[in-house]
Amino acid sequence: MRDSNALKDELQRMLSEGKTQYVIQELLNHYQKDKKGFRREIVVLSSRFKRLKAKEIAGLVDYKEADQQINSIKYGLLHIIDHLDQEEITPQEVQISKKPKENKRKKQLIAFVGIAILLVLVSILSWNVLSTKNDERATDFDQEQNKEKEKDASDRSITKRETIEILDTPKSLEDDNDNFARATELRFQQKISADLKDRKDLDFYQFQTSSSYRNEVQINLTSGFEDFSMILNVYNEDKKRIEQVVNRKSNTIEYNFFAAPSSTYFLEVRPYMGQTGKYQLQLSKSVNAEEEISEQEPNNTAKQASMISLNSPKNGHIHKNDVDHYNFSQSTKSSVRVECISLTNSFRPQLTVFSKDGERMVRKTARTNGEALNFLVEMEEAILLIQGYLNTEGDYILKVY
Repeated sequence: MRDSNALKDELQRMLSEGKTQYVIQELLNHYQKDKKGFRREIVVLSSRFKRLKAKEIAGLVDYKEADQQINSIKYGLLHIIDHLDQEEITPQEVQISKKPKENKRKKQLIAFVGIAILLVLVSILSWNVLSTKNDERATDFDQEQNKEKEKDASDRSITKRETIEILDTPKSLEDDNDNFARATELRFQQKISADLKDRKDLDFYQFQTSSSYRNEVQINLTSGFEDFSMILNVYNEDKKRIEQVVNRKSNTIEYNFFAAPSSTYFLEVRPYMGQTGKYQLQLSKSVNAEEEISEQEPNNTAKQASMISLNSPKNGHIHKNDVDHYNFSQSTKSSVRVECISLTNSFRPQLTVFSKDGERMVRKTARTNGEALNFLVEMEEAILLIQGYLNTEGDYILKVY
């Protein structure tokens, strides 16, 4: 076994470099036979560390909670490392020598002198505390006066700004978008260049969908350099989070989702694990109903089915008691993904896939109105049947890819 002092120095260095798992393994090897209970404490810390890492990978813990738990684990490990160079203490008998009895009057005199000294010290301490409080009050008053002066100066000259580029036209915005109420308004095709200045800095944005169709919104968030990681949170108009994305291994976050028509959404950009730096944020529409190829009517039967090919989306409309058929064909049998996107909140799609012989292969139904369908199916030639579940009506986009 290595020298305890050398091992202690090495483990402290590794812990400061963030190699927590290595430190845990070394301590387990050192305390294979443990009478002090350190090994049991190391096992508990190891289990906590593994659970925390699993939560980070799954995105179930934010950076503040992760920092607190990591620091708690490191504190426990440092406590164990500090005892590496201590041998187990065995009870020893302590011999207490008998002291001769002292004179009673002498004891009383010593006690009286001690009490007098204590009273003097208490008086001096009380005087010092009162003086310190008065000084602090005077200092606080001066600081408040300085803050008022600085606030007046900042109102006249904005020093903390973020640059916004809208369709190549630069603008500027004061960096005060740190909550939902102050969220910066974001428009489609807008690019924002901003800066997370410290680990507590938050940037909020909001955008509005005004179309009567559901649109596939694409969010692109890029940091200025590769080792700067960020967290992107997406919220609906009720300020409930619907997604959290972290760029741990790259400097780019790309997130797509279908936004409901005439709705407000919020975006939050925050540092990951205390990292700071510059970033760019851009919002765009990747799918719009008017850009797709319309269905060809009539297509109410399998014989009248419209053709649909890989990566060639079709849009259509379902009214009451209506059905739409599509004929799909490819050269070899393979797995493809079928997606039916409801473009209106009133439509609840149901999609059935039949083989060329008319045998039903799969049927999927949206759980709620406005929900999209997305699933894998293996086929070479097939008929796709779309209808509104419970006679719902609305527009849709059908994609095979």
